Amino acid sequence: MKEYEYIIRSIMTDIPEDTADGFLIKTHERGGYIYFKEDSFIVPIAIEMPGVRGLDMLVFGETEHITHKYNLKNKEIKKIEIEERFRIQNLLAKWLEQKNIKHDIQIGK
Repeated sequence: MKEYEYIIRSIMTDIPEDTADGFLIKTHERGGYIYFKEDSFIVPIAIEMPGVRGLDMLVFGETEHITHKYNLKNKEIKKIEIEERFRIQNLLAKWLEQKNIKHDIQIGK
């Protein structure tokens, strides 16, 4: 099985097909994902519950981690260009701030 097929299957298990565009958190014990859905594509962003005071969540939200988006209907995968990665990162940081979630994302990296 190709890695992207596993990721698509995981996404399909985690979020309902009729999920609205935007962000959604799905946890599995100490880890999980923040999913960013836009149009028919979903970007999984890994998270982990920290053992660190002052943080609610460790978020792999740097641009080096936001690399691919997945279309579940046709099982398509696309690489995300760097400008789009920064846009998603900024939207994610604003969303986390609105939710009052303290995170470790280094904005602009």
